[in-house]
Amino acid sequence: MRLAASLLVLLALPLAARAQRSPHLAQMRQMRGRALACLEAGTRDGALTHVRRSSSVDRWCATGDPCADEPLGAPIAGTRYELRASTSGGADGLELEVRARAPAGAVHLVLQPWTGGVTLVLTLDDGEHMHVGPEQCVDVPDGQLCEGTRTLDASGVEGWHAALVRGHLGSARALRDTTLDVLARLRARVERAVAEHRLTTCGDRDEPGRFVCRPGPGGSRGMFDTCVRRPLTADEEQATLAAARAEIARRERFVERHHRAWHAAIDARFPVARCWL
Repeated sequence: MRLAASLLVLLALPLAARAQRSPHLAQMRQMRGRALACLEAGTRDGALTHVRRSSSVDRWCATGDPCADEPLGAPIAGTRYELRASTSGGADGLELEVRARAPAGAVHLVLQPWTGGVTLVLTLDDGEHMHVGPEQCVDVPDGQLCEGTRTLDASGVEGWHAALVRGHLGSARALRDTTLDVLARLRARVERAVAEHRLTTCGDRDEPGRFVCRPGPGGSRGMFDTCVRRPLTADEEQATLAAARAEIARRERFVERHHRAWHAAIDARFPVARCWL
């Protein structure tokens, strides 16, 4: 009887896991369906060209920008969409990438609901750029300090993703206010780290030989950091603080100046409220 009960438990575990995953997969399929409907409507209107690149990748391109096989990082003349979904389950690896021209630059949007990811990048023609997403980070002498919204709640990854999308893309004002709030908290984090003398340095963090392959536990091998860190000097702390404040201020000016055009460029090409959430 004990063996039979154990077998029943083992058999029930995959079923329970599948039951937990089914709402997730259903949500992903709904998002994929909405995105497909929007993109295929554009294709029927003659505004987009559709190319089936593989069993799990579809690409749509605006007229005048052929759907060639060059990587998505290549410059484009019009608008490019690429919808990817894993073949197992049809939606586990769902991801949408949108690239388009915008006033005085280009926008690049990546949505990954299965990880909660939202990344929006604006690059101006003069090369200045900025990204918006769950985190904002600044460099410090031996790494980065970050602030953001990488916290899951009871709504799970789909609810978190939807909240991030609405917070960053729901409106131009939301894009500005959410980003400025994260930047303000990032500035406060850097200031606390400097005031509490918590920052350290390795000297030359790119020094050859710093990372050494050595035996690890259980017969494994791995890369080990040989750096012996030291606290920053007072001058180094002030230089780090000044550089971080300057970079954060640059991003704040960038968002204040471009958030309306930035949001309008995305909303005109892929309105997330109708086509994604």
